[in-house]
Amino acid sequence: MDSKNYTLGGSEDEAYLQKAASYVNDKNMQMRKLPGFSKQSADYQTVMIQLNIADDYFKALEWAEGMERQKNDLEKETYSTQMKLEAVLKDLEERQRELDRLTKVTARMEEEIRAAREAEAAASREAEAAREAETAKEPSAAQSTHAGQSIPAEVIRADKTLT
Repeated sequence: MDSKNYTLGGSEDEAYLQKAASYVNDKNMQMRKLPGFSKQSADYQTVMIQLNIADDYFKALEWAEGMERQKNDLEKETYSTQMKLEAVLKDLEERQRELDRLTKVTARMEEEIRAAREAEAAASREAEAAREAETAKEPSAAQSTHAGQSIPAEVIRADKTLT
């Protein structure tokens, strides 16, 4: 650092210590490039380098705190969104069960309607067959006689409606 070799030791690994030393050395070099900095006293130069390192530290700390707040906000938003999603999924499941129930009811009603129509059609066919059979049994006007006299067809029909 600052064109001098130092033996560093600490609880951190060597790569970390090298990184920290490089940072201090880079900061020292940046400050020395400023016009008039080298003309200041050694104490002033040391204090200015320390203040710049402290400035970087507090800016990084502020950035990290901002990131922590943003992370917390995103976690809250994610939790809220998850709760909303769970509520929507629950509602969807309930609606699906209701749809399934209504589909079964509709199918049952359609089957009942189909059966009723078939029964109505069968009853209609039976009634038509009965009318045809009744009509086939009726004697025609030419064949109908009463004591040797012909009876008009209108009278036979009127007679049937009275019974």
